[in-house]
Amino acid sequence: MKPILILFFTLIYSFGFAQDNHCTINGVITDSKTNKVIPFATIKYQQTKGVTADINGKYTLKLTPGEYTLEVSAVGYKTATKKLVIPNLLSSRLIDFKLIEKDILIDEFVVSAGKYEQKLSEVTVSMEVIDKSLVENKATTNSKDIIAQVPSLHIQENQVSIRGGAGFSYGAGSRVLLLVDGMPLLTGDAGSVNWNYLPIENLKKIEIIKGASSVLYGSSALNGVIHLRTSYPGNTPETKINLITQMYDKPFANRDLKWWNGYRGTQSINFYHARQVNKNFDLVIGGNFFNDQSYKQEESEKRGRLNVNTRFRSQKYEGLSYGININTQMAKEDLFFVWKNKDSVFTPSPNTGSSVKNNRINIDPYIEYFTKNGDKHSLKNRWFNTQNLSQTNESQSSTANLFFSEYQFQKNIDSSFRITSGTSFTKSLVNSKFYGNHNSSNFALYSQLDKKFFGKLNVSIGVRGESFKLDREKQKLRPVFRSGINYQVAKFTFLRASFGQGYRFPSIAEKFASTNVGSLKVFPNPGLQSESGWSAEVGVKQGIKIGKWQGFADVSVFINEYENMTEYTFGFYDTVTYNPILPNGDIKNFGASSRNVQKARITGIDFSLAGKGKIGNVEITILAGYTFMNPKALEADSAYLSTFSSLVTNYQYDKTLDLNSDTVSNNLKYRFNHLAKADIQLDYKKISFGFSWRYNSYVHNIDQAFNVLDLFSGNTFLGNLNEYRTENRNGTSIFDARLAYKFSKLLKLNFVVNNLMNVEYSTRPGWVMPPRTFVIQMGISL
Repeated sequence: MKPILILFFTLIYSFGFAQDNHCTINGVITDSKTNKVIPFATIKYQQTKGVTADINGKYTLKLTPGEYTLEVSAVGYKTATKKLVIPNLLSSRLIDFKLIEKDILIDEFVVSAGKYEQKLSEVTVSMEVIDKSLVENKATTNSKDIIAQVPSLHIQENQVSIRGGAGFSYGAGSRVLLLVDGMPLLTGDAGSVNWNYLPIENLKKIEIIKGASSVLYGSSALNGVIHLRTSYPGNTPETKINLITQMYDKPFANRDLKWWNGYRGTQSINFYHARQVNKNFDLVIGGNFFNDQSYKQEESEKRGRLNVNTRFRSQKYEGLSYGININTQMAKEDLFFVWKNKDSVFTPSPNTGSSVKNNRINIDPYIEYFTKNGDKHSLKNRWFNTQNLSQTNESQSSTANLFFSEYQFQKNIDSSFRITSGTSFTKSLVNSKFYGNHNSSNFALYSQLDKKFFGKLNVSIGVRGESFKLDREKQKLRPVFRSGINYQVAKFTFLRASFGQGYRFPSIAEKFASTNVGSLKVFPNPGLQSESGWSAEVGVKQGIKIGKWQGFADVSVFINEYENMTEYTFGFYDTVTYNPILPNGDIKNFGASSRNVQKARITGIDFSLAGKGKIGNVEITILAGYTFMNPKALEADSAYLSTFSSLVTNYQYDKTLDLNSDTVSNNLKYRFNHLAKADIQLDYKKISFGFSWRYNSYVHNIDQAFNVLDLFSGNTFLGNLNEYRTENRNGTSIFDARLAYKFSKLLKLNFVVNNLMNVEYSTRPGWVMPPRTFVIQMGISL
């Protein structure tokens, strides 16, 4: 019996050995400059077959005899290849790869489209990317000044709109979701963006998604997403200090508007320090101090901000990292609401000014874990506290606490197939005499599949379900869907198409704000409903190479549609029911209220050009774009159209008006048809020169109620507004210029002139933008 067993196991062993006719290939993937391991690189030996390196950059392949070409790729690195012949006489082989980092725009990687890193050229939606160098070159002290330079985006005071998706709601509610490091940073009470709070000194890049993005990001991503990604340190410690001062010039030719003597301007200092304290601990510290003596009477601002980012890498558990990020700011602002009249645009209307102290802090603990095959678990949390403490009217103060938590799991099925799923929870608690005391909560589940076929076709499909509760009022689960494809037609040519649904739940401010601004009232609307919509586009992205200059030209045709659209509408309202009433000439009934209005559709075409590289001895950086928009109401009734300023005669909608007239349009309020922008930077040795241009066509329609401002005695509230708009019927072109000299690696001096031609222009009624401004920036790098 024993010999039979020995023979049996010998045959099994021999059979198994004969079948294991493989050669084992092992190796490590590292950075060619730093020799640091590159985790989760992809190693392919056929078009659709391969493996993923582990978190330590190690990989293992088992190959049968034959000829192969190994192809190694990783995010942010050039692809490396190696031919390999495996003979019949098998043996193990050790093959390491050193990858070279990419530094050209044509290989730009982004994370916002799918919540993982992927090539910008391969995403299925329209995106723009702003590099931190533009912030430094333009001597920026407020992030909205950089956002304003992005093609397709427009900012009215602090309200941001993408492709005409938003009008103006005086800071309450946003159809564009602001993210910082993947988490929302809209305030818990008004759902608004605080641009000066964002840590731009610690900026890595800004990614902008154009179009509905609610599947991955939820409410308020109805019109798109702006995502600020902050930096972590490299191998070498880095310290930067920027000293910035600016001076306002005499306002506008042929206008006696200068009310000050001597100097009016701003002073700012920001700093940034990043270092790897040891191999397991990264630390980033930044901050900003800012002081503004405004060009507007009775307006000023002082603020100080500090941010700290940390990251710990576990020594015990490979792939585990965790940390906490903190950003906090204290500010005091004397605010200017609207001008007195057209000849006193820098003088506030009586009793409309205010003084407020703003305290903000967000604390963000997080933990991430990568498995050996590259799957990712992450848990991100944020506590965002905002205090708006009015110094002039206690009833306008508000304190809000927003709690956000998201768990996300990414599964790599193989090197071409990824599933991203997650759940998020948001809770807002508001304590305010302005809005009343309220609380809201959101709970969501989402999942998105991203798959590449044939090495050229990227397909993305996602779904989300989200519930919303405000006080005791609970809304039904809101499901939304998105899909997109991107096909690489040629080496640098990519066709894409996408469709995405979106929604936005109303902010507490929009439903419950009740106050006075001088004689003007803000009426609540407790019955305000959520809005929804969808966006679709077809586009082509074409890579361009001219010598060492590389970039992309992008063209897309888009359509955005909104249901139950929300607008802040000026008019007459009943003081008890808050319902709209016919104009009655009584000032106590005049004011603004957030309302659900008609359906709306915005169609258009979008072109952008972005690139960077050398032509000859000059490095040229370009960001430019043009957007045509056609923003219209659908099935609009006469009551809604009577709120459009250019469609009305004697306060009634006039069907006989000629829409082909230069003075008449049925565009949605606070929108225009044409938007164009360009920024060009030229660098030659130690000298650099830059030039910016922004243009928007005339805004035909504002609230018709502004035509009855004779209610206010003495023309002291937006006096002669119609006359002012008539005198300024052209579009607005604004030019900026800059010149810089780099004395050494340690010192750079910038001179910037904003609004070079000293043009007088307004972005919303009663708000005139700064005159020509001279800026000097000294940058110190240690």
